[in-house]
Amino acid sequence: MGKETLVLKIYILLGSATLVKNKSDHLFVAKKILLDKLGEKERQSALQEADLLKSLRHPNIVGYIDSFICEGTLIIVMEYCEGSVYIMKFLREGSVLSHKAS
Repeated sequence: MGKETLVLKIYILLGSATLVKNKSDHLFVAKKILLDKLGEKERQSALQEADLLKSLRHPNIVGYIDSFICEGTLIIVMEYCEGSVYIMKFLREGSVLSHKAS
């Protein structure tokens, strides 16, 4: 994906969703899940989510780009959908929102 620039970060319990863009200005969402903070069952569920998203291809499902684990954090990179229900859900549930300049 190239070097990413932080555009928007939404904090959720045990992780965050970050809106990033690559050098070509394409937007993506990086969902970060703190695996170290999860029990074994929840950790397995998070890893299964990444596997499931990887296998799905449908016009009504946000596209999977990549996933990997870095320093105890599962990162799932997905397509960005403007006005995304995914991001709006976090905003409605009282998540902390912060902006940084690109």
